[in-house]
Amino acid sequence: MREQNHANANLKAENSQRVTGNSNLTEPASPSLIDKKLTPRTRLKRRKKGGWKALKGLRLDEVKRVCQLRKDAAAAGTPLNNFVSIKPTDAAITANDNICKRYLSNKAKNIIQAVRGHGKEPRQQTVPCVTVYEKDADGGLHCHMLTHVKRGNDALERLSDGLEIHSKKVHGNSERYILKSRLPIGDAEAEAKFVQATGLFRKGRQASIKGARISFNGDAKALLSSTSHAAVIAVAEPVTVTPVTLVEPEQLALPLDAPPVNLIQLVEQKRQRLGLPQSLVARQLGGLKQPAYANALRGHDRLGAWRRNRALAWLAA
Repeated sequence: MREQNHANANLKAENSQRVTGNSNLTEPASPSLIDKKLTPRTRLKRRKKGGWKALKGLRLDEVKRVCQLRKDAAAAGTPLNNFVSIKPTDAAITANDNICKRYLSNKAKNIIQAVRGHGKEPRQQTVPCVTVYEKDADGGLHCHMLTHVKRGNDALERLSDGLEIHSKKVHGNSERYILKSRLPIGDAEAEAKFVQATGLFRKGRQASIKGARISFNGDAKALLSSTSHAAVIAVAEPVTVTPVTLVEPEQLALPLDAPPVNLIQLVEQKRQRLGLPQSLVARQLGGLKQPAYANALRGHDRLGAWRRNRALAWLAA
């Protein structure tokens, strides 16, 4: 045992002498990791920062989507008839744009939930809404909303406190006001022609905002997407079928393996125009229950191929 301990001590002494002792026993030391990091070839590159680009206004395609949403919502019987402004007053919130924007987004969602009437009857099923975030060069971050509220729904009146949340009925200038933070269209001459043709003016100088300056809720996106599906169905060949209650799957023009299309929004628009209850229209889609119809309308569930064919038949009837 003593001999083994003596051999280990001699080995440690030789190792320490090789590094710090006699130069004859010293081996050429390789560059350390720290030295390698200092050389140009091995220097670590800085990672580029990603994320949303900071924009100073709305793009032209976003302006067009808002104008299209106003037309589609009016055609569907859910016009954007209420204008809401949210401007935080707490200095701790307005000091940071990220915190302020998250606060505004949560406030907008709470307003939509209140208008929809969770836990209350009758509920407002469809609440299309568009939210635009603005930040003046000499002001704080705030947002404006255009949404639909049915007659008799007092949710906005209860939420409007006169300090942070202001709401009023839409007037002729509301759409132009919510789009006043758009980017200029080309040079001064092109901008003047655009304003004269559309009436969409620009107001003041806007500061940059990280992230999206505009957002559409699920109902608004469904209305915007339904226009493309309506255009496809309009140019399709007419479907000749017997009354829906007597139609069998093999009698329909479309096969059962047809690609999925968003038809439930078109069915809902026709239902609102005819003034029919959802339960009656749901039964026309192959004995569907009203809760299942509502889930499909919100995008929670999808209609099967056979029920999509029934929906096409009901739209063509």
